[in-house]
Amino acid sequence: MPHQAKFALLWLSHEEKAKLLRLEQRAAHRKSFREPGERGSNRLHHTYDRIKPLKSRERTSRRRPG
Repeated sequence: MPHQAKFALLWLSHEEKAKLLRLEQRAAHRKSFREPGERGSNRLHHTYDRIKPLKSRERTSRRRPG
């Protein structure tokens, strides 16, 4: 799975790759403070909301013919 994630990042610009990595690291850091079964904070949910468009963009870019 990690190999696929690195491959998918090739379809984003350098700035978008850096932003996605930073957001994913931020989300992982915030998620580490949650207890199992505990609801995530609004800040964590907003971070996921900022990740969604970038993930969508990399997926649609992969489907486009060369």
